[in-house]
Amino acid sequence: MGENPTKINRILQLIEAPTKNQLGARAGIELACIDLTCRLMNISLCQYLGGPITDTVLFNGWVGELPPDEAKVEAIGWQDLGFKSLKIKVGSNLEQDIARINAIYENLNSSMKLRIDANEQYTVEEAKFLCDAVKNCDLQLFEQPIHRDNLDGLFEIRKKSEIPIMADESVGDHESLLKVLKADCADIVKFGLTQAGGMMAASRMIASAEAANVKVVIGHGFGLNLSTMAEIMIGATSNNVLPGLECVGPLKVTDTVTNEQIDISSGEMTLTEKIGVGMTLDESKLSKYALKAL
Repeated sequence: MGENPTKINRILQLIEAPTKNQLGARAGIELACIDLTCRLMNISLCQYLGGPITDTVLFNGWVGELPPDEAKVEAIGWQDLGFKSLKIKVGSNLEQDIARINAIYENLNSSMKLRIDANEQYTVEEAKFLCDAVKNCDLQLFEQPIHRDNLDGLFEIRKKSEIPIMADESVGDHESLLKVLKADCADIVKFGLTQAGGMMAASRMIASAEAANVKVVIGHGFGLNLSTMAEIMIGATSNNVLPGLECVGPLKVTDTVTNEQIDISSGEMTLTEKIGVGMTLDESKLSKYALKAL
C-alpha cells in the first residue's frame, strides 16, 4: 500500500518473498499494475512490450486420449473450424497412442501441424519406441514424454528422436528453464504467465530461450480471459514463439469475469489496439465467483 503502481520493478521486488510459492498471484498483481500503466500512457499492453510482430495470432486445438476412430472425428472437427495446429494427448497405452496418432495424421490436411503430449507418463524406453513408431507422421513436437525431473532421460530421448522434444512440466520458472537449457534436453520449451510469474519474467524467459536457439510455446490449457489476453499479447511480440498458442482456456469455460469476450473458436484472432489488456472486470461476476471464507 502507498507504492506507485507504475514502478513495476519496485512492486515485484516488494512482493517477491510473499509470492514465492504463489507465482499466479504475483502475475496477477503485476498485470494489474501494467494495465494501469498502459491506461495512463494510452497504449496497449502489446505496445508496452515493444509492439506485435504479427497482427494475427493462431491457436492450438487438442484431442484427448480417445479411441482412434473418435479421435479422428474430433481432429477433423478442429480442422474444419480453421485450426492449423493440434495437440494429441498420449501416455496411457502405447498401442492405442500409436493408433490414435496415425488415425489423425492420415485424415487431416498436410498443412495441419500435429503435436503430441504425454504429460510425463512414459518411461525413457517407451518414449523412444513411440518416437520411432510415428516418425513418419510429420509431428511438430513431442511434449514432456517423461517425468519433469529426469533431464538426463529427456536428453537421451532427444538425441534418439527425429521428433523435436518440448519441455513443459520441467519448466516451472526462470531457474528451471535455465536448467533445461543447460541440459540441452529440449528443442522447444513451454510456459505460461503463471509458471513464469508474470509478463516481465515471461519476456526474460523467452529471451533466454532465444539466446539458446530454443523455440517457445506460450500458454496452458486453462485460464480466464485476462491471463489469456496477456499470453496472446506476449506471444505476438516474439519471432521465437511458435504459432499455435496454447492459451485456450476460453474454449473450456462456461463463463468469464470480464465484460468482454474472447473469440478464438476459429483458431485465430486479430489483435486490436485497445488500451491496456483491452478488458474490464465485471464486478458482479467477481462477487459471484469469489471464494467465500468458511
